[in-house]
Amino acid sequence: MPSSPTRAASESLPSKRHRRSAPISESRSVITRSSSDTGVVPSDLYRPIRPPNERHLSYLERFEIHPLGPPVGTSDLTPDDLLTPKLRELARQLNIAKRYSPVEQKRALRPFERGYWQLEWSGWRPTLRERAWHFLTDYILEGFAGWGVWCKRAEDWTWLRVYCWGHIAGHVYLALYLASERALKKEAARWLDGAGDVVVITHGHQNSESGESMDDGSNDGTGDGT
Repeated sequence: MPSSPTRAASESLPSKRHRRSAPISESRSVITRSSSDTGVVPSDLYRPIRPPNERHLSYLERFEIHPLGPPVGTSDLTPDDLLTPKLRELARQLNIAKRYSPVEQKRALRPFERGYWQLEWSGWRPTLRERAWHFLTDYILEGFAGWGVWCKRAEDWTWLRVYCWGHIAGHVYLALYLASERALKKEAARWLDGAGDVVVITHGHQNSESGESMDDGSNDGTGDGT
């Protein structure tokens, strides 16, 4: 049975408490539902966006987003303790077996190992990247992903990394799927371990259609062309 991790193993986490803003259900970006989503994803996951709030604007210039530290306790940590209620709900509502289907996985992930999802998002429109960053700001600071999940981006917005435990890699992928407004339906994502080796590669999921929100609602009439 894997031993419980230490605080150091999960990267340093600040103790400063952040101001709370609107709930994530009210501040997430609009996600246009496709025919493959209907009847599967509850409509409350796609509520209209509010204008960016003060916290969003503050974190837009930051390169890292960290949650609060873990709760104080003396009991042993189990892998399932890493799953927050929000992550469990997300797995159920988005059907994790359907939407998290790696095209390549070199080995099984150890529950308490640290790694990160990396997205090359330079091809996304700037407004979509900003909305995804707003989403992650809320999701991480509100504690929905748990105390061991944090993210960073390149200064020039060319890539995004979301650090997490191996046990919840699939659940965090789903959060990224929402943050991307379904762009991950046709975009690749890679999970790298602590040594920097690529362990998991995803590239969309079954019934994958257009990632039209990746084009930020462009109405140039070209469409996907597929």
